[in-house]
Amino acid sequence: MSHAQGWEKLRRRLLETDLEVFSPPLLGEQEDSQVFQEAKSIAGEPAARLLSALVRLFLESRKREPYYLNLAASYCYSNHIPPIPTLWRLQCEASVRRERGESMSSRRVQIKKEIAKRGIFSLMGNLIYAGQTLERAAYQAAEAYQYLYPELPACKASSLQQGYLKDVRRPGIEKQFFREWDKAGFKNSPVWQQVMELIPEAADDLKGERR
Repeated sequence: MSHAQGWEKLRRRLLETDLEVFSPPLLGEQEDSQVFQEAKSIAGEPAARLLSALVRLFLESRKREPYYLNLAASYCYSNHIPPIPTLWRLQCEASVRRERGESMSSRRVQIKKEIAKRGIFSLMGNLIYAGQTLERAAYQAAEAYQYLYPELPACKASSLQQGYLKDVRRPGIEKQFFREWDKAGFKNSPVWQQVMELIPEAADDLKGERR
């Protein structure tokens, strides 16, 4: 596996462990629930959770942002998952609206930033879950960020540490992460211990100032 393929695999793994995938489905038998059931039988539960979450984010977005569906399609393609009927229908409907010239949201860059933020905090949470300290997890996350999300500006380790404390640990989200990961059976997975050993600590210019 090449260096680039390794980072792409990690990026997909972070999507699969994003806390959003453990959120409850929309009320009623909506498309997110349908996608979960269809994908589970084809690709297994982790993929089904992620694809269902992306459809749920699409349905909840104010203008039904198609980038979530594009991300779902990209994930399926990268993992050799055959078409999921309900997901395919939603993608076709979005394409028809676009072809008809209907105005569609263009929050792609903002959504990528939001996903990157959740993804890098997920990486830090996973490293901490595997036994890493918060400070070192932030150093490793700062180094990984530039490879995971090369199209976005680099992040300082100090900023990531402060952001994780503010947005993840203090509100109790970290505990929720760990509780859900325990239930999902991640505790016995060697993946994050391996990731911890592979990612080097950030260079000095990415560490920032400690407070």
